Amino acid sequence: KNKECGAVVDSTKASHIYDSDTDYRCNICKFKREDNRPHISHMEATSDIASILAVGNKAVNPTITVTVGAPVLYNAAGTINWYKKDDNGNFKACSSGDTFTTGTYRLTCFFGLYAGDNSTYYLDENTTLTVDGEEWTYRSYRPMSGYEYMVFCSPEFTVHDFTEGHYEETHHWHECPACAAIQNTAAHTPDHE
Repeated sequence: KNKECGAVVDSTKASHIYDSDTDYRCNICKFKREDNRPHISHMEATSDIASILAVGNKAVNPTITVTVGAPVLYNAAGTINWYKKDDNGNFKACSSGDTFTTGTYRLTCFFGLYAGDNSTYYLDENTTLTVDGEEWTYRSYRPMSGYEYMVFCSPEFTVHDFTEGHYEETHHWHECPACAAIQNTAAHTPDHE
């Protein structure tokens, strides 16, 4: 049973148009007809994001491996998908060749069913994503003919520069000059001769 699409084709309303019996989205309005494919409601993944986020490293797309929700795949889309927060709190896109400096970053990623996998499974606006134990924010869903994908945005990541050493009478530590975050605090140990 097809509802009227509402798109005007040759001055008349068209019925929903599908490429085949296994195509579940109207080519014009993206109306989703009923189907019995399993819904992938949640995806989990691991990544190498923590090893990339360091002052001086190139802002490259990470390796992300979907561990729950296969056959969904991560697609880096060939572009740099990192964004850095500016002084006004707005995120600005990083360019190819940029390196990480101190600050706050987010990553936008594409996850989808490609190569016909959407004829067997489906995603939708309610599908969720967790990467390295952190919930990511849903941005958009794009059903296409032959594939479908979702766009997710990472939580904020802070990049610190802990190269500056500090010390006082009993302890020493490294401090980020941009935000005063501290790491590697330790008590002095006497020299042994």
